[in-house]
Amino acid sequence: MVGPACTDDQFMALFDKIGAEMAKAVLGQTLTSDQGRVGSQALGNVHNEVRKDLLDADAKHIASVITRDIVTPLVRLNFGDNVEVPRFKFVTEEKADLGTFATGISTLVASGLRIPANWVRDQAGIPHPEKDEEIVGASDDAEEEDPEADQAEEAAPEEDAAEED
Repeated sequence: MVGPACTDDQFMALFDKIGAEMAKAVLGQTLTSDQGRVGSQALGNVHNEVRKDLLDADAKHIASVITRDIVTPLVRLNFGDNVEVPRFKFVTEEKADLGTFATGISTLVASGLRIPANWVRDQAGIPHPEKDEEIVGASDDAEEEDPEADQAEEAAPEEDAAEED
């Protein structure tokens, strides 16, 4: 006696299920590899957080292996056993969304908050231009380097107005 024959739909369902399980094993989730029938932005954000957690964990593990297997032997070979071994670390922090960040910074500056230019550059991932390096934009870097000069310029018109009265 022979059992009922499997249909193509049954094979496809099994194929999809196995593929999703393999993706989950490798990626930790399935939303990025298989959209499925239902998806939402909230679910996508949760999956993105899972991806970030996996990235951070993988980076931390690989960094510890590099420290143990490469950095430590090189330090011991060159400097001996009495020297502290530096730790290798990957930078996994994501830079700010430039559009949102620029709007926020502009709003804060317009409300009178003084923000260090080096901090803004660091958050945006923008390096400070070198001497004689071509720059994009109309801002003058002298303003960033000497904020006290700006204060002196702002105070000067007030003194002139007081002398005229």
